[in-house]
Amino acid sequence: MAKDEDRKAVVSEEEEQVQRWPIVEFSTGVKVYAKPVPSLLMIQVLASDPPPDIPTSVTPNGVVITNPDDPGYIEQTRFYEMKRTKTMINIMISHGTELLEVPKDLPKHTDDSWLDALEVTGMKTKPESKAWRYLFWFQTIAAVTSKDLEKLQTEVGRLSGVPEDDVKSAAGFSGS
Repeated sequence: MAKDEDRKAVVSEEEEQVQRWPIVEFSTGVKVYAKPVPSLLMIQVLASDPPPDIPTSVTPNGVVITNPDDPGYIEQTRFYEMKRTKTMINIMISHGTELLEVPKDLPKHTDDSWLDALEVTGMKTKPESKAWRYLFWFQTIAAVTSKDLEKLQTEVGRLSGVPEDDVKSAAGFSGS
Protein backbone atom coordinates (compact mmCIF):
# COMPACT_ATOMS: atom_id res chain seq x y z
CA MET A 1 0.00 0.00 0.00
CA ALA A 2 2.86 2.37 0.77
CA LYS A 3 4.16 1.97 -2.80
CA ASP A 4 0.81 3.12 -4.24
CA GLU A 5 0.83 6.16 -1.97
CA ASP A 6 4.44 6.93 -2.91
CA ARG A 7 3.55 6.65 -6.60
CA LYS A 8 0.55 8.96 -6.13
CA ALA A 9 2.73 11.46 -4.30
CA VAL A 10 5.28 11.43 -7.15
CA VAL A 11 2.55 11.80 -9.78
CA SER A 12 0.91 14.68 -7.93
CA GLU A 13 4.32 16.38 -7.52
CA GLU A 14 4.90 16.03 -11.27
CA GLU A 15 1.40 17.35 -12.05
CA GLU A 16 1.96 20.26 -9.68
CA GLN A 17 5.28 21.06 -11.39
CA VAL A 18 3.67 20.97 -14.85
CA GLN A 19 0.96 23.34 -13.66
CA ARG A 20 3.67 25.80 -12.58
CA TRP A 21 5.37 25.77 -15.98
CA PRO A 22 4.25 28.69 -18.11
CA ILE A 23 2.18 27.98 -21.20
CA VAL A 24 3.44 29.44 -24.46
CA GLU A 25 1.02 29.79 -27.36
CA PHE A 26 2.40 30.26 -30.86
CA SER A 27 0.87 32.01 -33.87
CA THR A 28 -0.28 28.60 -35.15
CA GLY A 29 -2.36 27.98 -32.02
CA VAL A 30 0.01 25.27 -30.78
CA LYS A 31 0.51 25.44 -27.01
CA VAL A 32 3.46 24.07 -25.07
CA TYR A 33 4.67 24.10 -21.53
CA ALA A 34 7.98 25.96 -21.27
CA LYS A 35 10.45 24.10 -19.06
CA PRO A 36 13.99 24.80 -17.89
CA VAL A 37 16.77 23.17 -19.90
CA PRO A 38 19.47 21.48 -17.81
CA SER A 39 22.38 23.95 -17.67
CA LEU A 40 25.04 21.25 -17.96
CA LEU A 41 23.43 19.91 -21.12
CA MET A 42 23.59 23.30 -22.79
CA ILE A 43 27.18 23.83 -21.62
CA GLN A 44 28.30 20.38 -22.80
CA VAL A 45 26.71 20.73 -26.22
CA LEU A 46 27.94 24.27 -26.83
CA ALA A 47 31.44 23.51 -25.51
CA SER A 48 31.79 20.57 -27.89
CA ASP A 49 32.15 22.99 -30.82
CA PRO A 50 34.89 25.55 -30.14
CA PRO A 51 34.97 28.88 -32.01
CA PRO A 52 37.32 29.33 -34.97
CA ASP A 53 40.90 30.32 -34.25
CA ILE A 54 41.88 33.90 -35.01
CA PRO A 55 44.36 33.89 -37.89
CA THR A 56 47.91 34.85 -37.01
CA SER A 57 51.01 35.77 -38.94
CA VAL A 58 54.62 36.21 -37.93
CA THR A 59 56.54 39.34 -38.90
CA PRO A 60 60.17 39.09 -40.07
CA ASN A 61 61.12 40.17 -36.51
CA GLY A 62 59.32 37.10 -35.09
CA VAL A 63 56.36 39.03 -33.65
CA VAL A 64 53.06 37.16 -33.81
CA ILE A 65 50.18 39.32 -35.04
CA THR A 66 46.54 38.30 -34.82
CA ASN A 67 44.16 39.40 -37.56
CA PRO A 68 40.49 39.31 -36.43
CA ASP A 69 39.62 41.35 -39.57
CA ASP A 70 40.59 38.51 -41.91
CA PRO A 71 37.59 37.98 -44.28
CA GLY A 72 37.81 34.20 -43.97
CA TYR A 73 37.82 34.42 -40.20
CA ILE A 74 34.86 36.80 -40.20
CA GLU A 75 32.89 34.37 -42.39
CA GLN A 76 33.86 31.39 -40.19
CA THR A 77 32.82 33.34 -37.08
CA ARG A 78 29.42 34.24 -38.59
CA PHE A 79 28.84 30.60 -39.51
CA TYR A 80 29.95 29.49 -36.02
CA GLU A 81 27.56 31.94 -34.32
CA MET A 82 24.68 30.84 -36.57
CA LYS A 83 25.39 27.17 -35.81
CA ARG A 84 25.67 27.91 -32.08
CA THR A 85 22.35 29.75 -32.09
CA LYS A 86 20.67 26.94 -34.04
CA THR A 87 22.01 24.43 -31.54
CA MET A 88 20.73 26.52 -28.62
CA ILE A 89 17.26 26.78 -30.22
CA ASN A 90 17.19 23.03 -30.90
CA ILE A 91 18.10 22.30 -27.27
CA MET A 92 15.37 24.68 -26.09
CA ILE A 93 12.80 22.95 -28.32
CA SER A 94 13.81 19.38 -27.55
CA HIS A 95 14.46 19.76 -23.82
CA GLY A 96 12.60 22.96 -22.90
CA THR A 97 9.11 22.28 -24.22
CA GLU A 98 6.35 19.81 -23.57
CA LEU A 99 3.47 19.67 -26.02
CA LEU A 100 0.15 20.68 -24.50
CA GLU A 101 -2.26 21.32 -27.37
CA VAL A 102 -2.38 21.15 -31.18
CA PRO A 103 -5.27 22.79 -33.06
CA LYS A 104 -7.47 20.35 -34.98
CA ASP A 105 -6.47 21.82 -38.36
CA LEU A 106 -2.75 21.08 -37.82
CA PRO A 107 -1.06 17.69 -38.05
CA LYS A 108 0.56 16.36 -34.89
CA HIS A 109 4.22 15.41 -34.82
CA THR A 110 3.16 11.76 -34.73
CA ASP A 111 1.30 12.11 -38.06
CA ASP A 112 3.13 11.36 -41.31
CA SER A 113 1.32 13.95 -43.46
CA TRP A 114 3.71 16.82 -42.73
CA LEU A 115 6.77 14.73 -43.58
CA ASP A 116 5.94 14.74 -47.33
CA ALA A 117 6.51 18.49 -47.52
CA LEU A 118 9.99 18.06 -46.05
CA GLU A 119 10.89 15.13 -48.27
CA VAL A 120 10.07 17.00 -51.51
CA THR A 121 12.66 19.63 -50.53
CA GLY A 122 15.34 16.95 -50.58
CA MET A 123 15.81 17.12 -46.83
CA LYS A 124 16.76 13.86 -45.20
CA THR A 125 14.11 12.76 -42.76
CA LYS A 126 14.30 10.42 -39.78
CA PRO A 127 10.65 9.57 -39.16
CA GLU A 128 11.56 6.63 -36.89
CA SER A 129 13.17 9.01 -34.38
CA LYS A 130 10.65 10.52 -31.96
CA ALA A 131 13.08 13.32 -31.03
CA TRP A 132 13.76 14.21 -34.68
CA ARG A 133 10.03 14.20 -35.47
CA TYR A 134 9.21 16.53 -32.60
CA LEU A 135 12.08 18.93 -33.35
CA PHE A 136 11.36 19.28 -37.06
CA TRP A 137 7.58 19.32 -36.59
CA PHE A 138 8.07 22.11 -34.05
CA GLN A 139 10.25 24.07 -36.49
CA THR A 140 8.00 23.61 -39.54
CA ILE A 141 4.48 23.38 -38.10
CA ALA A 142 4.27 24.63 -34.50
CA ALA A 143 6.51 27.72 -34.30
CA VAL A 144 6.88 29.16 -37.79
CA THR A 145 7.47 32.88 -37.26
CA SER A 146 10.40 34.75 -35.77
CA LYS A 147 8.03 36.01 -33.04
CA ASP A 148 7.21 32.38 -32.18
CA LEU A 149 10.92 31.61 -31.80
CA GLU A 150 11.40 34.75 -29.75
CA LYS A 151 8.60 33.66 -27.37
CA LEU A 152 10.21 30.24 -27.03
CA GLN A 153 13.70 31.63 -26.43
CA THR A 154 12.51 34.25 -23.97
CA GLU A 155 10.46 31.87 -21.82
CA VAL A 156 12.68 28.78 -21.91
CA GLY A 157 15.79 30.96 -21.65
CA ARG A 158 14.42 32.72 -18.56
CA LEU A 159 13.55 29.42 -16.90
CA SER A 160 16.95 27.97 -17.80
CA GLY A 161 19.00 30.93 -16.61
CA VAL A 162 20.30 31.78 -20.10
CA PRO A 163 21.71 35.33 -20.04
CA GLU A 164 19.34 37.85 -21.62
CA ASP A 165 22.01 38.96 -24.12
CA ASP A 166 22.23 35.39 -25.47
CA VAL A 167 18.44 35.23 -25.81
CA LYS A 168 18.42 38.58 -27.67
CA SER A 169 21.23 37.43 -29.93
CA ALA A 170 19.42 34.17 -30.68
CA ALA A 171 16.15 36.02 -31.28
CA GLY A 172 17.80 37.82 -34.19
CA PHE A 173 18.50 34.46 -35.81
CA SER A 174 15.61 33.38 -38.00
CA GLY A 175 16.93 30.13 -39.43
CA SER A 176 16.80 26.80 -37.67
